[in-house]
Amino acid sequence: DDLRAVVDKQAALMSDLGTISKTRSANDSQHSASFRYNAPFGRQLVLLLQRHGKHVAHERFEKQSIILNVGLIVISSLLWLQLDYTDEDARSRFTACIWTLGTWLFFPLFGGMTLFLADRPMVSKELKVGCYPLSAYYVARTLLTLPLEFVWPTLWITCFFWATRLSPSPIAYILVLLLVYLNYTVFQSVGLLMSASNMPLSRANTVSLLLITYLFAWSGLMMDMSRVPGWLHWASDGNIYAVSISLMFRIITEDVDYTCSRNGSGSPEGCSDGVLTSTEARRWLGVDRSPLLCVLSLVLLLVLCRLLSFALLRYSLRDAIDGVRCACPQQQAKGSESIGNGHIKSEDADVQECVL
Repeated sequence: DDLRAVVDKQAALMSDLGTISKTRSANDSQHSASFRYNAPFGRQLVLLLQRHGKHVAHERFEKQSIILNVGLIVISSLLWLQLDYTDEDARSRFTACIWTLGTWLFFPLFGGMTLFLADRPMVSKELKVGCYPLSAYYVARTLLTLPLEFVWPTLWITCFFWATRLSPSPIAYILVLLLVYLNYTVFQSVGLLMSASNMPLSRANTVSLLLITYLFAWSGLMMDMSRVPGWLHWASDGNIYAVSISLMFRIITEDVDYTCSRNGSGSPEGCSDGVLTSTEARRWLGVDRSPLLCVLSLVLLLVLCRLLSFALLRYSLRDAIDGVRCACPQQQAKGSESIGNGHIKSEDADVQECVL
């Protein structure tokens, strides 16, 4: 009887210890949930934007960057300086569209391709201690910094548009500017997708060079797409760069007539009456796509690449996000307090042990 009483007593004690352990575990979980992101989401965005905004501003306005962009403006403007309104100038405007959108394809594509690569070690450490959610970093780094990145495209388009007389319409200037912003963001998203996949930089360079080769080769400049075999038309129709070109050419030629410099053989179709209308010019150059479908295609690709890049980035940083490498509540509380006080500090989880 005495032995049974001792056993019952020990069993009751073990049951009480189990209840206490479960209660402590639940309290720790609640403590972690309440302190993980002590600062509001808006304040996280503000602090992250302050950090990354300074970095982007330094890159965009350093001496070498200024010389590069001013040089590109001068070279391009002089090449297409003061275009006239003849049928030959219609083709020159087509090549100007290719040059404009191609310029603002290279920079965002290669810039986005290395963006997460540089930030990954720092972001991984800060996610481990719960400084902010990944979504706050993604929004601040890839969306809120866009106004700074649009400074040079805005100056470039403003100088190039009016120096070359792409169109006499101020509305066309605004629409071209908006299109360049959209084109910039789309190809930056493609670069972000490669960066988020965490592929080696050498492989990313190979993919980007093959992509750029395809985009330019099938843009309509190198080859008349009507002469391409019918079973290959999908390669031209699916070229998102050609979609942007078609949309820009429509914008700058809308309601503009061109004087035919020659008649007879070798003259564009539609020059029989001595005037080449905007519709005839687009049909002649094979860039008469639906503007609505062009805009929808660009927006769809933009959204798809942004969502996929965020999903891939989250997958590649899952260890830091899920707290696999020792992200205890005390570390999370410290991280959230640091961002709440206006300081984002990284804790090295590799050298700190969690006391559970």
